[in-house]
Amino acid sequence: MTDIFSVVTIASAGYFGVLSHSMGSSTSSLIGLALVWALQINSILSFTLRMMADTESNMNAVVRLYEYIDNNPVEKDFEEPKPKKSPWPNHGVFDIKDISYKYRPELPFVIKKISFDIK
Repeated sequence: MTDIFSVVTIASAGYFGVLSHSMGSSTSSLIGLALVWALQINSILSFTLRMMADTESNMNAVVRLYEYIDNNPVEKDFEEPKPKKSPWPNHGVFDIKDISYKYRPELPFVIKKISFDIK
């Protein structure tokens, strides 16, 4: 696109220079100045278009940042599960009296008549 624009700009500057020279109203130095400015305008316009594209790209990045700041989903805070209340009593007492234990019916007792209280 810029190549076509530069060719058109230089061609039009040359055409108007030849046209004005044929009318006798300009000198060859002015025609040379017009051609030089036509070349510089091409580079200036190319630079301007590049800066506009960069600025648009940067503004798109800023818009994305604002979207992330305003609409970013946040996960819930961690909540530790509360223990369920069990049906067990809160207070209790074990009262064991005269307990005896053996491993098999044909073996002798290992524990003989033990009693204790657990509060």
